[in-house]
Amino acid sequence: MEFTAVVEPKMTASPKTAMQIERSEFQGGAVIVRIEGRFEFGTRHEYKRLIGQIVQEGHLRLVLDLEGVTFLDSSALGLLLLTDQNFKLKKGSVSLVKPTGYVRQVIELANLPRVIPVYDSVDEAVAGPAKTALRSPIG
Repeated sequence: MEFTAVVEPKMTASPKTAMQIERSEFQGGAVIVRIEGRFEFGTRHEYKRLIGQIVQEGHLRLVLDLEGVTFLDSSALGLLLLTDQNFKLKKGSVSLVKPTGYVRQVIELANLPRVIPVYDSVDEAVAGPAKTALRSPIG
């Protein structure tokens, strides 16, 4: 299976895996990546390719908008942690935005907010001191 490179601002999708991923620049030099659909083992190559491109371009702030993600598995959690670690090594930062429903529960159960700040909006994430991030479990 071959994946096409992401060209902004269009969404790309693999017909068998049903994940769409889009990037855009935002004020303050942050790169916003919006992911929709199933973020799982079968879609990891699309994600890794785009994140690799962003890192190669020298960006230090990444905001991952997860509002449209309907499912994520352990490989997606691992990729999120690896992405955060890679950005921190370069003195950068990664933020997560608007995970909903099942995805939010998985993120909370995996304690991801202790490592990667989670925000309610892209604006908050871009503006963002981590103190405004959602750090408490779903309640």
